[in-house]
Amino acid sequence: MRIAVKNQIESSISELVGRVYDIDADLSLPLPLCIIRQGEETAEYPWNGYRRYFEVIPYGSGFAKVDQLSEQIIEALHEKVLNLNTGSSLTCRYTGNPGGDMVDVERTGASRTLRFSAMKQLAYEKPETDPIWLSGLQRWTQETTGEDWTVYTGWWPTGYTRPCILWRLTSSELTLTSTSVFEVDNRFSVHVIGRSPEEEQIMVNTLIEAIGKQVRLPLDGSHLRQCLVKECTANPEADRIAAGQISVLLKMKIRRGIEESPLMKTISYLENIKD
Repeated sequence: MRIAVKNQIESSISELVGRVYDIDADLSLPLPLCIIRQGEETAEYPWNGYRRYFEVIPYGSGFAKVDQLSEQIIEALHEKVLNLNTGSSLTCRYTGNPGGDMVDVERTGASRTLRFSAMKQLAYEKPETDPIWLSGLQRWTQETTGEDWTVYTGWWPTGYTRPCILWRLTSSELTLTSTSVFEVDNRFSVHVIGRSPEEEQIMVNTLIEAIGKQVRLPLDGSHLRQCLVKECTANPEADRIAAGQISVLLKMKIRRGIEESPLMKTISYLENIKD
């Protein structure tokens, strides 16, 4: 992770090329420079991996230079997806400044600590085929959004690309309505990640309107299998990686398979019947 963050900073800020160091950087190094310090790591949910915190500390000859570097570093890292050499990816997010500006006497300059979090997805073996619920929703969403958007199902992949959408099953409830039919209520979270906040919000609104217009969503190309839209709500402020901005409740009726049995179940007879 440290190498990916370093490369992203140096590729975005020419003034810091060759000047991004670990925490034990020598005090005699010239300013400006930047130090990366890795923090704690917390386990999240299986579908989104784990969250790792790190700090980026820019040093400059004065507070004006620190202001400039801070803005450039935040722009370089905030909401960016960094690709690792292993093929996986990190999603960075700026979480704030945990302390005020500091005057560093030893380095004869000023500094500021910028705190970031990075979500790293876990590698998992995806099933060869998705349940009809997910494959049908993926197909419908792709038709709605167009080819620019990638639609995933289940868990976040280790190397997802923006802009993208994830459909994730969060709960299921089965109700037996008769001896031959039962109903399944499935609740899904829909995660939307755009290339910008504006693009992301537009797509959230697009999906809400598209789902709202559908009394039933098709689950196959022939539209013979459909599910009823019971509920659709949105929370644009939700964590789009861990929680998802849209919640959808879908209902589908499924006919139970009836085990075949012989028409004649038993034969009774009496011995020594006289005419």
